[in-house]
Amino acid sequence: MQRPRGRSRCAIPGIERSRIPVADELNPPFYACAATIDGQFRQFVELLRALVEREWRGRYRRSILGAGWALVQPLAYMVVFQLVRSVLHLSGDGVAYPLFTLSVLVPWTFFSNAVMRAGPSMVGNAGVVKKIAMRREVFPLASVVCAGIDFLIAFAVLAAVLCATGHPPAPGWLALPLPLTDFSSRQVTLN
Repeated sequence: MQRPRGRSRCAIPGIERSRIPVADELNPPFYACAATIDGQFRQFVELLRALVEREWRGRYRRSILGAGWALVQPLAYMVVFQLVRSVLHLSGDGVAYPLFTLSVLVPWTFFSNAVMRAGPSMVGNAGVVKKIAMRREVFPLASVVCAGIDFLIAFAVLAAVLCATGHPPAPGWLALPLPLTDFSSRQVTLN
Protein backbone atom coordinates (compact mmCIF):
# COMPACT_ATOMS: atom_id res chain seq x y z
CA MET A 1 0.00 0.00 0.00
CA GLN A 2 1.47 3.29 -1.07
CA ARG A 3 1.27 6.49 0.88
CA PRO A 4 -0.40 9.40 -0.98
CA ARG A 5 2.03 11.95 -2.30
CA GLY A 6 1.83 15.63 -1.53
CA ARG A 7 1.54 16.93 2.03
CA SER A 8 3.45 15.20 4.78
CA ARG A 9 1.34 13.44 7.38
CA CYS A 10 2.86 14.86 10.55
CA ALA A 11 0.73 14.95 13.69
CA ILE A 12 1.76 18.54 14.47
CA PRO A 13 0.39 21.07 11.97
CA GLY A 14 2.97 23.26 10.29
CA ILE A 15 5.91 20.91 10.93
CA GLU A 16 7.28 18.80 8.14
CA ARG A 17 8.12 15.15 8.73
CA SER A 18 11.77 15.66 7.82
CA ARG A 19 12.30 18.18 10.63
CA ILE A 20 12.25 17.02 14.25
CA PRO A 21 10.47 19.59 16.46
CA VAL A 22 12.34 21.21 19.31
CA ALA A 23 10.93 20.99 22.85
CA ASP A 24 10.10 24.73 22.91
CA GLU A 25 7.84 24.31 19.89
CA LEU A 26 5.86 21.52 21.52
CA ASN A 27 5.55 23.29 24.91
CA PRO A 28 5.38 27.02 24.24
CA PRO A 29 6.23 29.37 27.11
CA PHE A 30 3.47 30.76 29.32
CA TYR A 31 3.40 34.20 27.70
CA ALA A 32 2.71 32.59 24.31
CA CYS A 33 -0.29 30.75 25.82
CA ALA A 34 -1.49 33.96 27.47
CA ALA A 35 -1.22 35.77 24.14
CA THR A 36 -3.23 32.99 22.48
CA ILE A 37 -5.90 33.18 25.18
CA ASP A 38 -5.99 36.98 24.88
CA GLY A 39 -6.34 36.70 21.10
CA GLN A 40 -9.15 34.16 21.43
CA PHE A 41 -10.92 36.38 23.96
CA ARG A 42 -10.65 39.36 21.63
CA GLN A 43 -12.07 37.28 18.77
CA PHE A 44 -14.93 36.11 21.02
CA VAL A 45 -15.74 39.68 22.07
CA GLU A 46 -15.60 40.91 18.49
CA LEU A 47 -17.90 38.10 17.34
CA LEU A 48 -20.27 38.82 20.22
CA ARG A 49 -20.34 42.52 19.30
CA ALA A 50 -21.08 41.72 15.66
CA LEU A 51 -23.87 39.27 16.57
CA VAL A 52 -25.43 41.74 19.04
CA GLU A 53 -25.34 44.47 16.42
CA ARG A 54 -26.85 42.15 13.79
CA GLU A 55 -29.63 41.01 16.12
CA TRP A 56 -30.36 44.54 17.34
CA ARG A 57 -30.65 45.91 13.81
CA GLY A 58 -32.63 42.90 12.60
CA ARG A 59 -35.13 43.11 15.42
CA TYR A 60 -36.12 46.73 14.88
CA ARG A 61 -35.37 47.06 11.17
CA ARG A 62 -38.91 47.22 9.80
CA SER A 63 -40.74 48.59 12.80
CA ILE A 64 -42.27 52.04 12.98
CA LEU A 65 -40.91 52.92 16.43
CA GLY A 66 -37.56 51.18 16.05
CA ALA A 67 -35.85 50.82 19.42
CA GLY A 68 -38.81 52.68 20.93
CA TRP A 69 -40.49 49.30 21.28
CA ALA A 70 -38.19 48.72 24.25
CA LEU A 71 -39.96 51.70 25.86
CA VAL A 72 -43.45 50.92 24.68
CA GLN A 73 -43.61 47.27 25.69
CA PRO A 74 -43.46 47.68 29.51
CA LEU A 75 -45.58 50.84 29.35
CA ALA A 76 -48.24 49.02 27.31
CA TYR A 77 -48.23 46.15 29.80
CA MET A 78 -48.62 48.68 32.62
CA VAL A 79 -51.62 50.26 30.90
CA VAL A 80 -53.23 46.86 30.31
CA PHE A 81 -52.74 45.84 33.94
CA GLN A 82 -54.15 49.17 35.10
CA LEU A 83 -57.23 48.69 32.88
CA VAL A 84 -57.77 45.16 34.19
CA ARG A 85 -57.40 46.45 37.75
CA SER A 86 -59.94 49.21 37.17
CA VAL A 87 -62.43 46.83 35.51
CA LEU A 88 -62.15 44.30 38.33
CA HIS A 89 -62.24 47.08 40.99
CA LEU A 90 -59.18 45.78 42.85
CA SER A 91 -57.96 47.81 45.81
CA GLY A 92 -54.42 49.15 45.84
CA ASP A 93 -53.92 49.24 49.61
CA GLY A 94 -52.20 52.62 49.35
CA VAL A 95 -49.64 51.45 46.79
CA ALA A 96 -49.20 53.41 43.57
CA TYR A 97 -50.29 50.54 41.33
CA PRO A 98 -48.91 51.86 38.00
CA LEU A 99 -45.47 52.32 39.58
CA PHE A 100 -45.68 48.91 41.17
CA THR A 101 -46.59 47.19 37.91
CA LEU A 102 -43.95 49.09 35.94
CA SER A 103 -41.23 48.25 38.47
CA VAL A 104 -42.17 44.56 38.25
CA LEU A 105 -42.70 44.45 34.49
CA VAL A 106 -39.34 45.93 33.51
CA PRO A 107 -37.27 43.02 34.94
CA TRP A 108 -39.93 40.52 33.88
CA THR A 109 -39.80 41.82 30.33
CA PHE A 110 -36.03 41.39 30.35
CA PHE A 111 -36.32 37.82 31.61
CA SER A 112 -39.08 36.81 29.21
CA ASN A 113 -37.35 38.40 26.21
CA ALA A 114 -34.08 36.68 27.12
CA VAL A 115 -35.82 33.30 27.37
CA MET A 116 -37.81 33.83 24.21
CA ARG A 117 -34.82 34.92 22.11
CA ALA A 118 -32.00 32.81 23.54
CA GLY A 119 -33.81 29.50 23.12
CA PRO A 120 -34.12 29.44 19.34
CA SER A 121 -30.83 31.29 18.74
CA MET A 122 -28.90 28.07 18.11
CA VAL A 123 -31.50 26.77 15.68
CA GLY A 124 -31.70 30.12 13.91
CA ASN A 125 -27.94 30.18 13.42
CA ALA A 126 -27.56 26.48 12.56
CA GLY A 127 -25.95 27.23 9.21
CA VAL A 128 -23.21 29.29 10.85
CA VAL A 129 -22.69 26.72 13.61
CA LYS A 130 -22.20 23.93 11.06
CA LYS A 131 -19.77 25.87 8.87
CA ILE A 132 -17.51 27.71 11.32
CA ALA A 133 -15.68 26.40 14.36
CA MET A 134 -16.54 28.71 17.24
CA ARG A 135 -17.84 28.72 20.77
CA ARG A 136 -21.56 28.07 20.50
CA GLU A 137 -22.37 29.98 23.69
CA VAL A 138 -21.96 33.19 21.76
CA PHE A 139 -25.42 32.93 20.14
CA PRO A 140 -27.53 32.73 23.32
CA LEU A 141 -25.21 35.27 24.93
CA ALA A 142 -25.83 37.71 22.07
CA SER A 143 -29.59 37.28 22.52
CA VAL A 144 -29.34 37.90 26.25
CA VAL A 145 -27.16 40.98 25.68
CA CYS A 146 -29.77 42.37 23.25
CA ALA A 147 -32.48 41.77 25.85
CA GLY A 148 -30.20 43.52 28.35
CA ILE A 149 -29.96 46.58 26.08
CA ASP A 150 -33.77 46.66 25.92
CA PHE A 151 -33.80 46.36 29.72
CA LEU A 152 -31.45 49.32 30.13
CA ILE A 153 -33.70 51.48 27.95
CA ALA A 154 -36.83 50.42 29.86
CA PHE A 155 -35.03 50.85 33.20
CA ALA A 156 -34.13 54.43 32.27
CA VAL A 157 -37.83 55.08 31.70
CA LEU A 158 -38.68 53.42 35.02
CA ALA A 159 -36.10 55.54 36.85
CA ALA A 160 -37.45 58.70 35.20
CA VAL A 161 -41.04 57.82 36.13
CA LEU A 162 -40.06 57.01 39.71
CA CYS A 163 -38.13 60.29 40.06
CA ALA A 164 -41.01 62.25 38.51
CA THR A 165 -43.48 60.79 40.99
CA GLY A 166 -41.32 61.56 44.03
CA HIS A 167 -39.58 58.21 44.51
CA PRO A 168 -35.88 58.97 43.93
CA PRO A 169 -33.35 56.14 43.57
CA ALA A 170 -32.44 54.44 46.83
CA PRO A 171 -29.13 52.79 47.76
CA GLY A 172 -30.83 49.41 47.33
CA TRP A 173 -30.87 50.00 43.58
CA LEU A 174 -27.14 49.29 43.56
CA ALA A 175 -27.96 45.63 44.25
CA LEU A 176 -30.01 45.37 41.04
CA PRO A 177 -27.18 43.97 38.88
CA LEU A 178 -26.94 40.87 41.10
CA PRO A 179 -30.28 39.25 40.16
CA LEU A 180 -29.91 40.42 36.56
CA THR A 181 -26.51 38.77 36.32
CA ASP A 182 -28.07 35.63 37.75
CA PHE A 183 -30.90 35.76 35.19
CA SER A 184 -28.44 36.29 32.35
CA SER A 185 -26.08 33.52 33.36
CA ARG A 186 -28.95 31.07 33.75
CA GLN A 187 -30.27 31.91 30.29
CA VAL A 188 -26.90 31.39 28.65
CA THR A 189 -26.21 28.11 30.46
CA LEU A 190 -29.70 26.66 29.98
CA ASN A 191 -29.71 27.36 26.26
